[in-house]
Amino acid sequence: MGLLPKGVTNSTYDDSGRFEVHLDQACNSKFENELHYDVNVSGRLSYGKINEVSGISAQDLFMWFSVKEIRVDVPSTGLIYFDVGVVHKQFSLSSFDTPRDCLASSVGNDKILSRKLGRHEEHSMAVL
Repeated sequence: MGLLPKGVTNSTYDDSGRFEVHLDQACNSKFENELHYDVNVSGRLSYGKINEVSGISAQDLFMWFSVKEIRVDVPSTGLIYFDVGVVHKQFSLSSFDTPRDCLASSVGNDKILSRKLGRHEEHSMAVL
């Protein structure tokens, strides 16, 4: 499954389902919407979902929202849901069949709003 982009350099997983993945760089990847991955991505795996997600943001209408949970309710529907706190983004599960290339991202001059930890923060983001 391609929930994580290409560029994973290291990963850990424990018996409680907690995982941490390290990428070679922070980057953005395009699916139906754009996703941003921090250098460190973590969460807790359980049946049909990943909760306590940290390090993934989804863009919608020029705003970035931290992904809190990723879940597949009924695999036969072909849908995957990204919970960003204020809404649940629905994607085609087939979009994540293989890992995507990820373009390096860094701080730039374009101001956008980011939803993080339940409050709005202003961030500068640009795709190199």
